[in-house]
Amino acid sequence: METLKMPRQIDPTDLGIHILVDCEKPVIDIVAVHGLGATPSTTWAKAPALQENLDRHTEPSTTGPPTRANKFEDRINWLSNPKMLPADVTNARIMTFNYDSNWYGDDAVKVRLDHVADDLRRKILRQRRNCSSRPLIFIGHCFGGLVIEKALIQPQMSKILDDTTGVVLLGTPHRGTDNVTSGELLQRILRAGAAGEAASLTVLRTDNEMALDTVHSFSTITREKYIPVHCFFEQKSSKVSKMFGDDYKDFIVDEKSAILDGCESYGLPLDHYQLNKFSDPEDGNWKQLSGVITDLCDNTDQVLAKRNNDQPPTPKENELRGERKRKRKREEENQRNNFSGRFSTKGGKQFIGGSFNSEGGTMNF
Repeated sequence: METLKMPRQIDPTDLGIHILVDCEKPVIDIVAVHGLGATPSTTWAKAPALQENLDRHTEPSTTGPPTRANKFEDRINWLSNPKMLPADVTNARIMTFNYDSNWYGDDAVKVRLDHVADDLRRKILRQRRNCSSRPLIFIGHCFGGLVIEKALIQPQMSKILDDTTGVVLLGTPHRGTDNVTSGELLQRILRAGAAGEAASLTVLRTDNEMALDTVHSFSTITREKYIPVHCFFEQKSSKVSKMFGDDYKDFIVDEKSAILDGCESYGLPLDHYQLNKFSDPEDGNWKQLSGVITDLCDNTDQVLAKRNNDQPPTPKENELRGERKRKRKREEENQRNNFSGRFSTKGGKQFIGGSFNSEGGTMNF
């Protein structure tokens, strides 16, 4: 019997929308959605490069405690680490949408694209009920990209769609991926004595009708709404059956499947499992991704103006708006000075992982 590496059990408290980074006056929301077979607490995290190298060249201990590189607290989550995305986008509220995606193992669940998309829709609408007009950017890895696309094309998401000003897709299989949907892989899982939900992989098969219809509708609606979509694809092959410890490599989501016609696309010299994991702010691959996200945040006004058939404000208009804003601020300060009780607020702080900071191997796809 083959040895199968089982996925981690999902902590129910990890499910749903989680705010990783907040600031006092956010002007944009960023929501990241993971793929199938992912552990929410680690899917966007990676060990620091130095620790990775030490761990790679150190023989594993059979008697002592696990190495530091195996502990989650030593990994860097680029969505929340102060030196990563929060340093590049200082005025954003950064969130994750998590769902149970363990499609094999003792706790295997049947993951359906439409069900997960419905859950995202309900939870994002509830989370944004007090800030429903704030611009929004989505980031999705593999199946998570399809979840975003399926959610955005739903009629009930029209308001969210109107506020969406950018989508970033990391290795999303728009045209399927046969390497992880083959019957052979599922048979190996069953022979290893584990359960597997084949239905969870159906939407990832090449030419799956639901996926193709979703992608077509998404492409149409993003063009109509002038929503910029940026697609990243892997340039290195991955261990297709890594849950068995196999060394056989192939592309999980190749370039043809990962890109969309008419959208910006970028190849990164990474495998599929590295497309969503970064730990070094000086990493050129990270700089490529963070640059795209930063530009999307900076260009929200232009996207909304184009969508409303307006031209972006001219430098003179920006100057006049600035003067009016300064005038209103002076008037408000004068009004406050008329009250005996004056107040002040601290600015520039970011809420990260539960506090304010003034510095601002399973199978998943």
